[in-house]
Amino acid sequence: MSLKKIKIRPLILIIFLLVGIMIFSGCDLIKKSSTTNDGGIYKTTDFGENWTQKVFVANLEDGTKTIGNVDTSFIIFDPVDEDTIYLVTQGQGVYKTTDSAEQWVQTTLSSGTYRSLTIDTRNNDVIYVTDGKYISKTIDNMKTWNQIYIENRPNQSILSVIADYFSPNIIYAATTSGLIKSYDYGNTWELLSWDNTVIRNLYQSYVSRNTFYMLTANGIYKSTDAAENWIKVSEQLTEFPKGDQISWMFFDPRNEYMILGTGYGIIRSVDGGNSWQSIPTLFELDRITIKPVVYNPNDTNDYIFAVGNVLHKSDDAGQTWKTIKSIPTSRIVNYIIADPYHDDVIYAGTYLPKEK
Repeated sequence: MSLKKIKIRPLILIIFLLVGIMIFSGCDLIKKSSTTNDGGIYKTTDFGENWTQKVFVANLEDGTKTIGNVDTSFIIFDPVDEDTIYLVTQGQGVYKTTDSAEQWVQTTLSSGTYRSLTIDTRNNDVIYVTDGKYISKTIDNMKTWNQIYIENRPNQSILSVIADYFSPNIIYAATTSGLIKSYDYGNTWELLSWDNTVIRNLYQSYVSRNTFYMLTANGIYKSTDAAENWIKVSEQLTEFPKGDQISWMFFDPRNEYMILGTGYGIIRSVDGGNSWQSIPTLFELDRITIKPVVYNPNDTNDYIFAVGNVLHKSDDAGQTWKTIKSIPTSRIVNYIIADPYHDDVIYAGTYLPKEK
């Protein structure tokens, strides 16, 4: 009997080891499958209370293709078609939906990271993108592209491009340390005066055709003469500890509201940068940098911000907050934007931090 036990025990041990390996491997596979495609874009139609993943691309013979594994850079809404949205990813090009995110298609920009994208407000077949030292343009809704500007100056790249909302033949672009302008859809360019700091993004007001804003490494500037002259409107941010450390800026062109995520917390301006107010949060001020944050265009007291993949919501301008149902993702929520056409609709983008 003892000899049989001696022979059986190694066999049992081997079986247990094999089962254990299968179990742990299975757990690892489950973990990977649950995190590989739980990113992409999420959508809410009730201002953040409930979220649905919107990543469908196509049904293929070998399974469903999605964008659940893409990292979000930013989202652009088509100025002509309210159901068309462009998703600019980090490293995987640009995707497009024509049915408010029910289905996405990969555009001809199928790889790479594009710093900026802008659409002609009268002809949405005309689109401009920036890619490093280049501005490229399509006139056939992304079927073909032409480079219309190359930045040849050393240590310069194109960081932002916008087509004028009122006169789309006029194009503005920001380089690492300069401004350029075209009056003929990007065929020719002229250099505008700017000798300050690095420009991160350009914005145009829909209230006044000559009013522009820019986010720079040294704060926020405003122009009321079509980007010819600029004044700094963010001086008051220094009154808030780390308030001038801007990690997120949302500019609403319809009313010139600005919502900032800063090292101090959430700061807003409702008068075009003339004054700034802090929005209280449950976090200790100047201890956590908030990014991203969004407000409800229909009620300026409603705010949502994300920390990691947990969302916080207030409906009284920060006097009280609640932690709402987290977006069902293991990834970081790095982008939130309100749909300008549909009330209470918000889109959120995610990314997966790279392992070091």
